[in-house]
Amino acid sequence: LLWMATMGFSYCVIYGLVGIKESYLHMVTLSSAAVNFVRIATPSAGIATLLLFISDAKEKGISSARVTFACMLYLLFDYFSLFITALVGLLILQSNQQLTWLEITATCLLGGIIGGLVLVLFLSSKHLDLLKKILGVIFQTLNRIIRIFSKKTHISDEQIIHFSEEIHIGAQTIHNNIRLLFLPTGLAFVNKALLISILSILFLAFGLAFDLGVVISGFTLGYLFTIISPTPSGIGVMEGMMTLALNSLGVELESAAILTLAFRAITFWVPFFLGMAAFRALLHKQK
Repeated sequence: LLWMATMGFSYCVIYGLVGIKESYLHMVTLSSAAVNFVRIATPSAGIATLLLFISDAKEKGISSARVTFACMLYLLFDYFSLFITALVGLLILQSNQQLTWLEITATCLLGGIIGGLVLVLFLSSKHLDLLKKILGVIFQTLNRIIRIFSKKTHISDEQIIHFSEEIHIGAQTIHNNIRLLFLPTGLAFVNKALLISILSILFLAFGLAFDLGVVISGFTLGYLFTIISPTPSGIGVMEGMMTLALNSLGVELESAAILTLAFRAITFWVPFFLGMAAFRALLHKQK
């Protein structure tokens, strides 16, 4: 629950950075519904999650471009904190001579995603014309796909320009005061620390020998595959990888499996049903 509350607070802070005022309680409800329920129930590479944020914004007349930019910022902070935590895990594995190319590849892929997000944010702040051209190519491609199913073009050049300018305004707000980024970055690390704490407590709950290095390495390797995975939130993949990671770090296979399943029950399935309730609350609020 504290992890979910921190996630909602992170979104609340980031919304404030781009000039959107929202209540803390609403952002906890919205983020829980989007991240913990919609992302899993409607697997679409995160598009459905973004659409829920945009839909909520449109109900209040808030710019969809600024909301999109805010969601990109949240992903950047979240992935950056995981990347740093993963590097710590890799160093621990290297010191124990248990590092393989699988862990290195997954971390590098995550680094590539972070690099892509940073590039978009940099273009948003410094090179508005280039951003317009890139978004123009993307949206023109989307229009061609839309025309296959419908003769009506849904995205006009004016909308592309307006979308680019709104993102630029949000980026400029942050660029003018980099110190504003410290709080959301810190919250992202707090979020990861809370998840690592849950896994640590599970080691104690099952009476297993506790080693912080094993916990951090097992968590980061498992969590990496919630992102670098073909299934929504790494269902099936994360459980297998985290079990194997803990086992390779010296935890018995049976204990590793129990730890992983308990961890997923607490950090995935419990939030899923809470997110479902939050989604229902949002629908009821809109009626």
